[in-house]
Amino acid sequence: MEIIPEDVFILIQDFLYGTCNKCSKKCKFQKLVHNWKTIKYKTVFDDSYFIKENGETIRIICHHCIRNYYIRTKFE
Repeated sequence: MEIIPEDVFILIQDFLYGTCNKCSKKCKFQKLVHNWKTIKYKTVFDDSYFIKENGETIRIICHHCIRNYYIRTKFE
């Protein structure tokens, strides 16, 4: 079996891996979420009221950063 040329290997690697915009780590695409948006809400009259300005949109984020975000905001 022949060895794959380096330029073909780089192209294949670009399709298999992506970079997290939060921690800048390279991860497989199965462990990345695209266009992830946090939504914070305030309770008004015992209903959930979503405020669009308080959310943050991240283009590409890994599952590890999402888990850390929920752990950090859970106790605030």
